Amino acid sequence: VQDLENTLRLLPTQRAVQREQISVYRAQLKSAELNLARTKIVLPFQARISEVNVEAKQYIQTGGTLVTADSLDVAEVEAQVPISQFSAMVKASVPGGLALGVTAQSLAKIVEKIGFEASVRLQVGDTKVEWPARFARVSDTIDPKTRTIGVIVAVDRAYAQASPGKRPPLSKGMFVEIEVRTRAAEDQLIVPRSALHDGSVYVANSENRLEIRPVTTGLVQGDLTVISEGVAKGEQIIISDLVPAVPGMLLLPRPDDDALKRLTEDAAGGSAAK
Repeated sequence: VQDLENTLRLLPTQRAVQREQISVYRAQLKSAELNLARTKIVLPFQARISEVNVEAKQYIQTGGTLVTADSLDVAEVEAQVPISQFSAMVKASVPGGLALGVTAQSLAKIVEKIGFEASVRLQVGDTKVEWPARFARVSDTIDPKTRTIGVIVAVDRAYAQASPGKRPPLSKGMFVEIEVRTRAAEDQLIVPRSALHDGSVYVANSENRLEIRPVTTGLVQGDLTVISEGVAKGEQIIISDLVPAVPGMLLLPRPDDDALKRLTEDAAGGSAAK
């Protein structure tokens, strides 16, 4: 009997506590409703939703990820370029070299001085699609295994350039090729890469006899090789294989107009890395 009486005495107090707790919950509900009414999810740019992490009426905590959105304004592509190739390309475009040390303020001037240009290509069957791009930056890390550095280019308005059935949009995950070019260097002696034989070239002297001339090479890019020392402008270089190649042998050199045309067209594009 005593226990029941004690329980009855506590009931008013417990009911008062429950009423206060209900009042707190109601206040929290009103606050949540007010916050919800004030909540808007707005993208500050045009985007394509690539991943959705919530469903309708699902509770999500503050700081949680709702969706992943990819901008339609700019698409970035990263390619790994050998460090030696990238360094040689920069060196060839700026013969006098660059000042030591790079700051955020000087980086834009360095890029302008080098004259970086870029393009992105996609091969779809027999059709090749190309987007003009701009050099964005280089990655902040170097792959120690492959000795390559990441070169990142940006394509503006990649989706706006799409044409159904003719030109697909540049989408995430596409396997593409990028080409980064620098400003064309002047007064460079360029020969086909195939003209090099163990660090030497075959030269037809004034008597049309063979000289095997050791040379120093600069930038080696694709089928092009820049000769820094060893050959003078106007000398005749043999680009075909000679078997056997005997110094002093008599030659009958003939101009290769097709090879000259290809060499001129490739060299006109400036230094490039793919």
